[in-house]
Amino acid sequence: MKRVFLSLMALGCIAASTAIAQRVKVSVGAGGVLPSGDYSTLDNAGWHVLGAVEVGLPMTGLGVRVDGMYSQTTHAAGFTSGSTTLSGGSADLVYRIGAPAVPVKFYFLAGVGYYNVDLGVGSESDVGYNGGAGLTFGLGGMNLFAEARYVGVMTSGTSDMTFFPITLGLAFGI
Repeated sequence: MKRVFLSLMALGCIAASTAIAQRVKVSVGAGGVLPSGDYSTLDNAGWHVLGAVEVGLPMTGLGVRVDGMYSQTTHAAGFTSGSTTLSGGSADLVYRIGAPAVPVKFYFLAGVGYYNVDLGVGSESDVGYNGGAGLTFGLGGMNLFAEARYVGVMTSGTSDMTFFPITLGLAFGI
């Protein structure tokens, strides 16, 4: 019984030290949205805002990121007046490349999410997917980042609603 108790205590200490060693970042950003595919025939370019929380896994370049995005694009001439809004979030796997002492790092990310698409004449919520790449520039306890992603939302239309959000922002380690 004593060995079991000591083993559980040791396992708990290892788990606690691993949790403390994880790197947590909170990010905020904004930028442009470029519709693609059928979406680009309906709407012009627009804007978006992004918020994210990322937990880095110790001793690896891997992390898990959860983000939320809100975007708006205006309808192209000939469709209708108004705009399209997209809101939703995704869970992403992030892989960072770069030495710890180097302030510039390159990263890839990919994941799945759930988005609401409102064309102004009705809305629909569906599963989405994304993938992209970015750069971070270390500035002490904060990072400047720039990223571009490809996002697709599997709407009930004939093709996925696809777009490219391009984001500039700040990430803070906590």
